[in-house]
Amino acid sequence: MSTLYVLDTDHLSLLQRGHPHVIARLAAIPVVQRAVTIISADEQLQGRLAVIRRAKTQTDAARTYERLREAIQFFADDNRWPIEWPGVTLLERGAVGL
Repeated sequence: MSTLYVLDTDHLSLLQRGHPHVIARLAAIPVVQRAVTIISADEQLQGRLAVIRRAKTQTDAARTYERLREAIQFFADDNRWPIEWPGVTLLERGAVGL
């Protein structure tokens, strides 16, 4: 059984912002051993929607809609980032945090 590395929402956000340490660390982990949880997907998508609802200008809303689109695209790439349900599934696969 190989180890599954699961990114939490904080590390996922750093990755999406291009943090060099996170990118370098992930480069050393085979793609098939990386995952995010459905909880991280929910947190990011709900967060983007909340910011859109609070936008005071069309420019702010447009910028956040673009971030929402990027997040949806990121999570849709299931071959690169399989979404795992927390709990038993992760424990059975030997998941560890990054």
